[in-house]
Amino acid sequence: MNMNMKMLVTSDWHADAVTNGIERYNEIESIALEMVKTAIEERVSVFVFAGDLCNPGLGGRTIMAISLASKVANMLDDVGIRSIWLAGNHDVVDVDYPLSSLMPLCTQGNSNINVAQVPMVVELAHVPFRFLCLPYVSKYLGARMYEHHNYVEALTAGFSAHDWKYTIVVSHMTALDVTGLEVGTESNEFRYGKSYKLNLPSYLDRGVRLVIQGHFHKHQRHGGLFVPGSLVRLGFGEEKHHPHYHILSI
Repeated sequence: MNMNMKMLVTSDWHADAVTNGIERYNEIESIALEMVKTAIEERVSVFVFAGDLCNPGLGGRTIMAISLASKVANMLDDVGIRSIWLAGNHDVVDVDYPLSSLMPLCTQGNSNINVAQVPMVVELAHVPFRFLCLPYVSKYLGARMYEHHNYVEALTAGFSAHDWKYTIVVSHMTALDVTGLEVGTESNEFRYGKSYKLNLPSYLDRGVRLVIQGHFHKHQRHGGLFVPGSLVRLGFGEEKHHPHYHILSI
């Protein structure tokens, strides 16, 4: 198997966003469809969405955002591109079972469309890397899945040093202890939910290839941590951001 891979990484669409009274959906939809075209042209193997599609309770705006995600996932699947969709803090309904705005993608019964609403390991046919997905979860699930760590540790208990080398972590934790990480509107204007902390050094020390981190709206890279940032500028504190999606070759 070829151990190289090209993937498209994106996060924090907030397709239900309204800025100063202006709905942002049309702009976000246009970029999302352009992104599909780019993924096809670049012949990527995997598409990764690192969380925050939309708030689940905003009526028509929520429905439009979910329809956009479904359209993108199916357009990618039509050309053989597998996708991974992670729940973010704005996606999750605060109940004691997995429920988020990404739930409709789960009902399509398609193995090429993978939705992580709880911590899970995703392995894709003909893809050399496995994905350890650490989505945001409700406070009820978080108590046993993240705060006591047994759930996540059990997922990876059988990983060898070689397995970790070919693992990519995809996370939507809301707190990170990373020197130099720039925090912005996601922690004030877009603040929502309980904070969970990713112990980043513990994963990097195990030799993972990359940690993809959603939630933060500014694109950043710190060693093995890759923050794709949001798809558009979402607030007036983001005027110096350069939002986009990203093609990574690893």
